[in-house]
Amino acid sequence: MDGGISVTNNTATTTGSTVFFFGNVSGTAVIEGNAFTGGGGNAISIHVGSDVGTSDAVNTGTFTITSNTLTGNLRGVYVSAGALATAASVVIHFNDLSGNSTAGVENDSSVTTVNAIDNWWGSASGPQNATNLNGTASPVTANVNVLPELTARQWRPSTSPPMAPTRATVRLGPVRRSATR
Repeated sequence: MDGGISVTNNTATTTGSTVFFFGNVSGTAVIEGNAFTGGGGNAISIHVGSDVGTSDAVNTGTFTITSNTLTGNLRGVYVSAGALATAASVVIHFNDLSGNSTAGVENDSSVTTVNAIDNWWGSASGPQNATNLNGTASPVTANVNVLPELTARQWRPSTSPPMAPTRATVRLGPVRRSATR
């Protein structure tokens, strides 16, 4: 589907997946200001048609997932292997991705890294992954960029817009220069 897909300001508590893209998204899909909680499946699933028995093509568009509460599901956001073309992108910012049993974000696509910075994962220690073994929040998989992450929940759907993030800070020592003559 070319053009604008918009899923905004909805609330759903389900026993399965809530928003499901079957493939062939070539424009922009915006998922914003929703609360998808307590599902036995994924809050948001991005697939290619062959994953689900249709002939829909691989996604080449942009998925923007902003200011949502995606909690208590199997996964907050799931991207299947083969779902994205190299030109596709998935951008996930200012969401509450806490309390998902398998992953806050799972990206099985090897061609695109999901941009998931500035999200709340459920703990100031950040999401658990291969580079943050001490993280105690909802885990993420490979091919998901999470840094910087929010250190506190910053936004609640339908009550206020996203606020400036409270970012984790990495402090480096002083920069030393050596003079050469």
